[in-house]
Amino acid sequence: TMTRRGAMVAGASLSSLVLIPTQILAREVKSTTPSPDVKLQTGYKMPLISYSFYKTAPELSERALALALRAGVRHFDLATDYESFDVVAASLRQYWAKGKTDWTWDEEKEEVLQMLDDTRRKSDGVYKSLNGKTRGGKQQRRKDMFLTYKLSNDEQTTDPNSIRRTVQSILSQLDTTYLDLVCLHSPLTDASRRLATFETLLQLKEAGHIHSIGVCNYGM
Repeated sequence: TMTRRGAMVAGASLSSLVLIPTQILAREVKSTTPSPDVKLQTGYKMPLISYSFYKTAPELSERALALALRAGVRHFDLATDYESFDVVAASLRQYWAKGKTDWTWDEEKEEVLQMLDDTRRKSDGVYKSLNGKTRGGKQQRRKDMFLTYKLSNDEQTTDPNSIRRTVQSILSQLDTTYLDLVCLHSPLTDASRRLATFETLLQLKEAGHIHSIGVCNYGM
């Protein structure tokens, strides 16, 4: 019942991402199957089902993240171009620290939460209980999740230091030491900027700040 809305090349391996709009998440999650993984050429596994915060209103973002986590979604699509980024980053910091966000479940109908719990029980066990808490501590919670960040056209530049500052800023805002996947958000920049950005991302990958590199919205 969820539609394929795009594709991504990650390490030259084509992998489709299913993006779940906020307004249909609670309605459609009942039919969501456990998220399959695809192994990228870097050796890392990427969950194919992703929640994207594209066009998610900031005031709905914490709720959307909490419901997605409760449903067992492990892959999240982030970009500072998305107006909800600051709210999502703050909620993820709460999740790393406490195993849950500050959004209160009393605001949702009980049948919706039960539906999410039923879905999660069929998933791969990121959660172990129905109270929204996850296994292990902060490092395990981060390891269980896959974060994709998309560099906007403005963030793509021939200045390596600018790109490094951007990535370090994102890592700091998310309170993590690495990003699972960083993509060039679109090809609508000149070739010199795209190439310079890609080369700098390769250096950041070698330093361990990025696990995989890809592109978005490129014609195939």
